[in-house]
Amino acid sequence: MALLALAGVAAHAQSALEEVIVTAQKRAEDQQDVPIAITALDAEALEEQRIERLDEVTQRVPNVAYSTFSSGRPEYTVRGIGTATLARSALENSVIVFVDEVYVSRSAASEFDLFDLEQISVLRGPQGTLFGKNVVGGAISITTARPNFDAFEARLHAGVGNFDATDLKGLLSGPLGDNVAGKLSFAKRDRNGFGVDLLSGAEADDLDTLGARGQLAVRLSPTADLLLSADYNSSADGSQTRSVLPAFDAFPPSASSFLPRRSEHGMAIGTATRGQGLAATLNWRRERGTLTGIAAWRDVDFHTVDQFGPRGIAVGQGYEDRFGQDETASQLTLEVRYASDLDGAFNGVAGAFFIAEEVDRHEFEHIVLNDDGVLNGSRGDWNGQAETKGWAAFFDGSVAFHERLTARAGVRYTRDAKTNRTVGTLADDDVPGTPWQIIFENYDVTGEATFSDVTPRLVLETRVLPGRDALFYVSAAKGFKSGGFDSKVAYGVEADKPIAPEQATNLEVGFKSRWLGDSLQVNLAAFRTDFKDLQLVTLLFDETTNAFQGLRVKNAARASIEGGEVELAWLVAADLQVTFGYGYLDARFDEFLVGVVGGFEIRRDGYRMPNAPRNSCNASAAYAIGLARGAKLRAVVDYAWRDAVYFGSDSNDDVVETRQESYGVLNGSLAWQTADERWLVSLWSKNLTDELYADKRMTFAGSAWAHYTAPRTYGLSVTWRR
Repeated sequence: MALLALAGVAAHAQSALEEVIVTAQKRAEDQQDVPIAITALDAEALEEQRIERLDEVTQRVPNVAYSTFSSGRPEYTVRGIGTATLARSALENSVIVFVDEVYVSRSAASEFDLFDLEQISVLRGPQGTLFGKNVVGGAISITTARPNFDAFEARLHAGVGNFDATDLKGLLSGPLGDNVAGKLSFAKRDRNGFGVDLLSGAEADDLDTLGARGQLAVRLSPTADLLLSADYNSSADGSQTRSVLPAFDAFPPSASSFLPRRSEHGMAIGTATRGQGLAATLNWRRERGTLTGIAAWRDVDFHTVDQFGPRGIAVGQGYEDRFGQDETASQLTLEVRYASDLDGAFNGVAGAFFIAEEVDRHEFEHIVLNDDGVLNGSRGDWNGQAETKGWAAFFDGSVAFHERLTARAGVRYTRDAKTNRTVGTLADDDVPGTPWQIIFENYDVTGEATFSDVTPRLVLETRVLPGRDALFYVSAAKGFKSGGFDSKVAYGVEADKPIAPEQATNLEVGFKSRWLGDSLQVNLAAFRTDFKDLQLVTLLFDETTNAFQGLRVKNAARASIEGGEVELAWLVAADLQVTFGYGYLDARFDEFLVGVVGGFEIRRDGYRMPNAPRNSCNASAAYAIGLARGAKLRAVVDYAWRDAVYFGSDSNDDVVETRQESYGVLNGSLAWQTADERWLVSLWSKNLTDELYADKRMTFAGSAWAHYTAPRTYGLSVTWRR
């Protein structure tokens, strides 16, 4: 809930919270009437808190976390379920991003700036019957602002900050005729890096992003409207800084040792991403319901060259591991659904979904090992070509037995046909000595498989308190993440082995209520999730010689997850609003077989799941002061705290290298606005206390490293509106 007070709580002269309208059940509803654990942030919240990327959204939502292996490879986790370090041509994500109800399939395609938005909603738990794409862990739904039919609207925002940051945004929106409205918007950000490589002098963790969006809304008739959208985004950076950790380092100290945001690999690294999309959404309102059709095409190009470790052989580290990806992915999705609007006790949503996706992905990894002055190493290249054709049919209906008792039931059938061709190539002639191999043969292998499942949803909801706006619900839902293939394996025999789907069954009870004349909102949820066939990286060893044979993604684990959330929003006075959110999470592997060597099973049963802090909380406060001549001064602070978290599946109390201790992040802003609301001047700062914490910590080959997030940042911005 963290910023729900800013995401729908009235900020002006009133005594009750405003309704937050969401479309989680494919119809416009008050969030308090939806039997789903959902947190919504509206345009005001996003602007006041300068929420510019999805990782900043996760800080404001309990039991939601973010990590990253390298630039362009975000890892979102909802209630312990996420996609850790996997980025293969034929695998999917466990937490899915939607933009205007359009599925965003590739991880790199979700790394864009947030601007010109109406709302971001985070739905926790499986979403199997109401979204076009099945969701096993949770969904992040982004809704863009629509063109303005009523009046011309213009906006220009300019800002500067430390690290030579610049920020420029603009928008034009308005009617183009009686039944046509258009909108153009853009966002451009640049910033120097937080980190530096001491050998090459190259910056890292820098920023260079551009986004643009155009929309055309057409009222075809009094009952039909069409929205046409086009968007573009690009980003480039010097990748991430990996810093040596003192707890586990087998190599001699060097100039960067134990210094945050400093590295010494001396390699040319970096990431560049370009994404674009087209979409058409048709809504046809009939007497008994609305027919909706969504056709969309999306494309992303992603290129990266990176270094796995923090240092290189030149400064005494025993290895260098350079890797990279070049990926081009395109997808076509079609969705048709009908949402009834009947006067009787029954209503429902029924629809169908289709996807055709192609992914071309080239990966390489070049390892050089310093063995007492002799350089041994090899390079592997993998070219993966994956095709997916899938379809689904879904239905979700409700029956009101009484004004205080409603039952909901839904079901979805999903079928995905996947083909993946992997060409693996071993090269070892560019370094002397015996290869330290990561791929053991040349191969050209094609695998085909079809994955299908039926995912139901059952909900019973009741208004238990007479005369009180309170909803109590009990739900059971199943989620499904399609299977696929591992396109980066050491042997060809592993490349065509299908990886089975992930499945999650979630039981949940929830309570949503308002008190004190609708000025206080209290939402509670408790859940248990049984998660099976987790797609995880495992170790392969030769059964005879016990020699290491590389890594492979397999269905290696089962997990049980229990927890709950508390979300509060309180309009204390007309000019003061506060929020609080708390999440508790106990996420552990029931069974996890990592590998077998010499007949000995390497197991991690009972270990904590990665990127799943036991406790998380958020709090915010916003206070407005009236000034002379109608101007306003508005102060906003928000705080996010996360318990200790592990980033690897080897997560127990004895493995400190992959453990980030608990930390808190404080942000704030002070904004002055003119009486006519045309001018807004804002002073802001993020991470005010300069908290040092990492969003990834890993160990490899005798060293441990961390990627530290941004230090204290601050700036000044000016916004003009008309």
